[in-house]
Amino acid sequence: MVNDQLFNNGTLMQTSPVSGSLDIPFFDTGGYGGVLINPNGQDLGNTTVQISGSLNCLDFGETVQRCFDISPTNLPASGTTLTFFFDSSDLGFLNCETLNVYHDINGVWELMILDTTYDDDGRLCGNDPQSVRITGVTEYSRFVILEQEPTAITVENFTARPVSEFIIPLIALFGLTGLAIVFIIKNSPN
Repeated sequence: MVNDQLFNNGTLMQTSPVSGSLDIPFFDTGGYGGVLINPNGQDLGNTTVQISGSLNCLDFGETVQRCFDISPTNLPASGTTLTFFFDSSDLGFLNCETLNVYHDINGVWELMILDTTYDDDGRLCGNDPQSVRITGVTEYSRFVILEQEPTAITVENFTARPVSEFIIPLIALFGLTGLAIVFIIKNSPN
């Protein structure tokens, strides 16, 4: 913390018990915001929240520069509510008013449901920390915040060929073309 402000240029990790019907804060200090988990009357047990800061959360595409990984001991039987906080400096070229939350479920990115009772559209933009709230969460792992759906890419097949297969015919073609040009120039009347 610097001047009572929390900055994260690495990974923060906190474990706390999560149960009841109130918002349980993680890293709610120094204006950082972190995450709020509302278990909606359920007992998630000890829950670990990791927030990696100052980095793009995917290998492609632009995300909010905070990556969230949440691991409860007990999965909820029905949906829980999560509020993710970030600073305007974490947005880069993204617009807070168009952000969505995606959840990684076995390599497939699932669009989460924004809580439209939270500032009418699930997003609270303007003053820092800004935030996005989602509902209906029944599975936990990685969450990313961005404008468009991330694309999962898998390499199904990859074939490499030796360079010589292409180079030798290419050299022969250039050589024959060069000989033909020289022959035409020498045999043409001036």
